[in-house]
Amino acid sequence: MSSSERDIRVTELIQQGEALAGTNNLEEAMKKFDEAEKIDPENIRVYISKAILCMVQKDYEGAEKQISRGLILDENNGVLYFHRGNIHFYQQKFDEAKLDFERAINLGHETKLACFQLATLYNYLKDYENALFYYNKTLQKDPFYERALLKKIEVLLRLARNNEAYVAANDFIDKKPEFFEGYHYKFISLMSLGNMEEAKLVLDRAIERFPNDLGFKYDLMMYYDTVGDFQSALLVVETYFESDPVRFRRVKADKARLLYKMRDFERAEAAAVEVLNIEFSSEMAYYVMLSRLAAADFANAVKYAQLIKENKDSTDKEPYYAAYYYEALAYMKAGDTERATPAFEEAQRVLRMATIENPGRMNLYIYRALCYKAVNDNERALEMADYVINLTKGEFKEAYYIRGMVYQDMGENEKAQADFAIVTNSGSPLQNFVM
Repeated sequence: MSSSERDIRVTELIQQGEALAGTNNLEEAMKKFDEAEKIDPENIRVYISKAILCMVQKDYEGAEKQISRGLILDENNGVLYFHRGNIHFYQQKFDEAKLDFERAINLGHETKLACFQLATLYNYLKDYENALFYYNKTLQKDPFYERALLKKIEVLLRLARNNEAYVAANDFIDKKPEFFEGYHYKFISLMSLGNMEEAKLVLDRAIERFPNDLGFKYDLMMYYDTVGDFQSALLVVETYFESDPVRFRRVKADKARLLYKMRDFERAEAAAVEVLNIEFSSEMAYYVMLSRLAAADFANAVKYAQLIKENKDSTDKEPYYAAYYYEALAYMKAGDTERATPAFEEAQRVLRMATIENPGRMNLYIYRALCYKAVNDNERALEMADYVINLTKGEFKEAYYIRGMVYQDMGENEKAQADFAIVTNSGSPLQNFVM
């Protein structure tokens, strides 16, 4: 067989193998690649094709073996490193994958997909600056590549570069007006910029253009939630999402959250329990705990506080730390001082360590202040409240409210009323730290 005939035959076998793989006839596809390898064992494309076929079958060790055989023939082949990078990525060997992608690009395989994969890896590792760099490199290769355009916007939003995200969203709409995502990200960027009026106009146009897209209905709920129109947000949930509570389980949690913000604890609890009946959620357990406290059902308030603490590994930090305070508070309100005193001491210890580890979390200092107030340690309670007020320059209104209550307990009513007035005049709703 002449060299030209050999090359034609190998190319034909590879094409046939790829066609068979495309119809999921993987066994026959591998036979074609094996036959091609027998004819020309130095054809690197054969090993790449076999590696890709192994990856389709999740045989990553087999895939890497094929790439290694190719590298024996040409250790400076960027295409081989690119495919090995993909193999390592799927194996979650991220350091190796990064080196492979970088080497592929440095060896001249600076393709759209190589740049995109490296950007995706950096994005996965939360190295957003490098992710953005390589998404931009991808778009230099193909300015209309919608996946890179969208990922770039997502990264810009994560970096809080909201003006750039807004520009990128407009660019996406110009290039891909038939895709709904551009309008969604334009809305999100405007919300992040605090431009609520224009955000609502964009959303209204998007709903008109894509009337059957429930994603925009969810955006509408987010909009009403953000501007504090909780009743309208709730109406959106009930109109569009309640008909399928299994499919829209996340929205059931949103309903509980909205009802909690409306201080409708009974209905918030009912919605939260529906979610908890399916899976544990620290946030939902938190709402039930608060509802039970409001109903003076202290035994069940303790039960849910302990449930949150027991599920520490799957609990968000806010409910977890709150549970320590509210469990102690429930004991105190039930008149069980024998349990309340050590519970407050434990809460103080846990919260103190938490503030050392997370000094920027002002809500933890609020819980500490409440614990000190509960055990009549007014000096320490004032210390916590003053610290928050001074550090946030008065922006954390809960601290004024707590300080006002402490002053009230101390009989310093003039100071107490001054602090309460600051809270009232701010117009900002307070988090429900105190029942």
